[in-house]
Amino acid sequence: KSSRPPSPSWWPPPLSGGVGCGALAMAMNGHCRGGEPGGDAGCDDKKPDPMSNPLLSVLTDFMCGPCGYFDPDGEIEGGIIGQGTFRCRRCADGKGPSPQRCAYTSVMYGGKPQYVVGALVLGYSLQATGTRHDRVLLHTGDVPAEARRLLAEFWQMREVDYIASAQDLHAAPFGQARFKEVFTKLQIFDPELLPYDRVVFLDLDMLVLKNIDELFQVRPPAAMCNMKSRCILGPAQHPAHGQRMDPLATYINAGTMVVAPSLWLHDLLARDVQEPGPWWHRASWSPEQGYLSSILAGQWSHVSQLYNLEVRLHSGVPLSRAWESADAKDVAVAHFSGAQKVWDLAPDADISVVGSDWVRQQFAGLPESVRTKTSVRCRALHAEWHRVLSLALCECRNRGVGEHVGARWAAFLRTGSLQPLHAAPEAPLSALPGDILVVREGGTRPRTRLCRAVRARGDGALVVWSTPVPLPERPFCAGDFGLCDTLSPDEARRAEAWTPASGSRCGAGEEEAEEEEEGPELPLGSQAVVWNANGHQLSTVAARCSGWRLLRFGALLPPQWKRLHEIYEVPSSDREPLQCMSCRQRLPGQFDPDGLWCCLRCRGPSEGEAPASCAGDAARH
Repeated sequence: KSSRPPSPSWWPPPLSGGVGCGALAMAMNGHCRGGEPGGDAGCDDKKPDPMSNPLLSVLTDFMCGPCGYFDPDGEIEGGIIGQGTFRCRRCADGKGPSPQRCAYTSVMYGGKPQYVVGALVLGYSLQATGTRHDRVLLHTGDVPAEARRLLAEFWQMREVDYIASAQDLHAAPFGQARFKEVFTKLQIFDPELLPYDRVVFLDLDMLVLKNIDELFQVRPPAAMCNMKSRCILGPAQHPAHGQRMDPLATYINAGTMVVAPSLWLHDLLARDVQEPGPWWHRASWSPEQGYLSSILAGQWSHVSQLYNLEVRLHSGVPLSRAWESADAKDVAVAHFSGAQKVWDLAPDADISVVGSDWVRQQFAGLPESVRTKTSVRCRALHAEWHRVLSLALCECRNRGVGEHVGARWAAFLRTGSLQPLHAAPEAPLSALPGDILVVREGGTRPRTRLCRAVRARGDGALVVWSTPVPLPERPFCAGDFGLCDTLSPDEARRAEAWTPASGSRCGAGEEEAEEEEEGPELPLGSQAVVWNANGHQLSTVAARCSGWRLLRFGALLPPQWKRLHEIYEVPSSDREPLQCMSCRQRLPGQFDPDGLWCCLRCRGPSEGEAPASCAGDAARH
């Protein structure tokens, strides 16, 4: 590559038949600390010690201690190699390990439509967090042009070559053919593709639920320690977030990774995985995870499981305290790992947290409270992925993308389904994915609710997302989460597009059968104030039934039914006093991001934010 700096004296020369890591091991001379010398590593009858891997030795010796950047042109403090005293040129010059340029990235190889949908949701969810960092999608040349045009709405697109690994990294019984090209992910280490100081890699089957820019401050390389804590590491030994893993107990989950791109590191790894025969190659179920775990052992920092929380339980999920105790509102990044992906399941599918028979007995042995919490979390996050997909499709339609992506993808933008409609509805679609609807339901106690269209069905039915009705036997999580259900063709046709005016009309007609209590009108989508424990809290009206309103709160409380006389209208001015949640005094103030009233004295004048508008909050719903 034209921008590559000159090689150090010990760097392996290129070979005429391709670059070989056998030659690499022999060329490293004195950089193999202990164990087998480079060229004779596999000659003994005994199995070589993986920690004597010559490539691991080089990576350890020339990885910058403060910032994790691999730089053979750096400096060794004190003149003793391998003692953690190595500094890259940047740190040696006193510029420090603080990253200046950062980006999010993912890798898509092959042209499967399902991967395109995953990349679409991931890119939109990153955009929705408000991050100012770049989003770069690395893709191979076989991704169709129409799909690339669609993804360009949320990503900077950069084409990369495949990296096909040697057979010994995915040999039987582990080596399905689909793993041969998984090492294309190593392109994230190439600074010519990603010219940034730090890069956060996310798998395509992930959903970002909150801003995660703080990951750029973790020393790279970083990923979640995937060791099953009940098997090897006890809770006291499991690394904390940002803490370095024990090199002898390192196995990562590569779903979320923090890396510092380096030409040297990229070339070493890419050349090594393509060379057959090195004794340090080991086959595994997830070849890239096993390889990166061993080749960078001792360098990995731990990333909290909240940044890589597997939604369903399968053989690759460590049953840690974080996995068992996390509520949906605590999760920063949801990972829909396993053989059955979130895009393979219908939005309203009866999803189970148990993803394989292998772990069914293990899950049954957990306390009932843990099983209930994780099951509710699984259903909520599954529905949230489909809600975010509907929002992404709505934004693409609003930008006019459907005119440039071909008939199939244009149909996808209208229906939310990759499968062709089994039978086109006689009438036009009642709603498009992402539309906000007012749905009226009959019965002894008629009610109306606010929904978001998710997917149109061929028979005229419509899958929608809405705030669930709280029931004692069906607990639900706090925060802006909901569930998906299906409207019949008749219900779908009767649903109305939501506007502030339509919300205010929802009290008319059938609901007047039971006279409403006195109080504010509070139409669907409007904001309201309620008293909760120690102060006042902001909420949004998600459904109404006679004199009751279903309120959705911020991240602290699950949805609740409240009577009209228990609800107040939002103050028209921050000078109107409500009770502060911090000091418990009734003073002027503002609502914080969680919807809690905070007086100006506790909040501070520089942090004041006006409450969101009615229409803006309904759009977020």
